[in-house]
Amino acid sequence: MPTTSATRELGAAVSDVRYAVIYGELNERFWTRIDTALSLVSAIGGSAAVATFLAQSNLANAVAGAVLALAGVLGLVLRPGQKASQFREARIGYLNLLGRAWSMQVGEVDAERARLEAAAPIGLDGLGPVAWNRLVIQLGDEDRAQGLTTWQSVLAWIA
Repeated sequence: MPTTSATRELGAAVSDVRYAVIYGELNERFWTRIDTALSLVSAIGGSAAVATFLAQSNLANAVAGAVLALAGVLGLVLRPGQKASQFREARIGYLNLLGRAWSMQVGEVDAERARLEAAAPIGLDGLGPVAWNRLVIQLGDEDRAQGLTTWQSVLAWIA
């Protein structure tokens, strides 16, 4: 049976893994929602372009075409679907570690978490405090929650 301090250290290592799971989930949902939004804009923009073409409205057709092109470019540059998939894979790795962590030594948990972190995609910094707040609330320590900036709140709302 581990000592109290060793248990606390293992608890801290497990909390770090839980944070990574939450952070990955937030990033996955954020990019999934961005992907969905761009797909909707493309579908609606395409429909609008066809409708304005049939109605022979040059200005509306140009606007619909520009919106459609912008959504396409953003999808190609940002690759939100691919990012969501990468975060899902990383989160699954952290979840697997979380399932085994209490039966491991602190150093083993930290080493595997570091390996997973090195392979994980880079997430949005603004979601870090959101993930922290969700973790401390899950742990029943709401007093340690941080205030969020407007930008962090917007990211949290999207995620």
